[in-house]
Amino acid sequence: MRQTGTPRPGRRGLGLVGLSALLLAAALAACGGTASPAGGGSASPTGGSYTAPAGSLPGSPAGPSERSPTGTPAGRIVVTPLPISSIDVTLALSQPVQVVAHVSGYLPNTCATAREPQVSRSGQAVTVRIDIEQPADAVCGQVATPYRRDVPLGTFAAGDYTLQVNATKTTFHVG
Repeated sequence: MRQTGTPRPGRRGLGLVGLSALLLAAALAACGGTASPAGGGSASPTGGSYTAPAGSLPGSPAGPSERSPTGTPAGRIVVTPLPISSIDVTLALSQPVQVVAHVSGYLPNTCATAREPQVSRSGQAVTVRIDIEQPADAVCGQVATPYRRDVPLGTFAAGDYTLQVNATKTTFHVG
């Protein structure tokens, strides 16, 4: 016989599970929010990251203005350098010598995506910049994902060179 006013065991737990599932679904939906065409980007005083206005990045949507759960404009993208784990350099047996950098790093969470590497060269110094981008206010799984990429650096004459990929440096010799 059931008494009124006395909760049944397990009934309250089911409500908390349902509420937790609803909150999780709302958080996951925030990862895929639409972008806002609002305003300019903001720069970091350290130069390590910046927030780009929605619609200013290639391929980014410029949909209707929305607000995130924190009250800031939705759709802002944060751009930071990819964390680099290692750099290996390979020289092709050709004339002129072709050089390829084998870059390993990681994406810090499930919302981060890597941009195309940007290669520049000045004398004996070669710089590769690989950025990641992610929504500013998204709730993302804190799971690191390995990143590996072979980056062609071009042709090189004999000599010693310095290669910097984001904050990681190495040297190589063409001879």
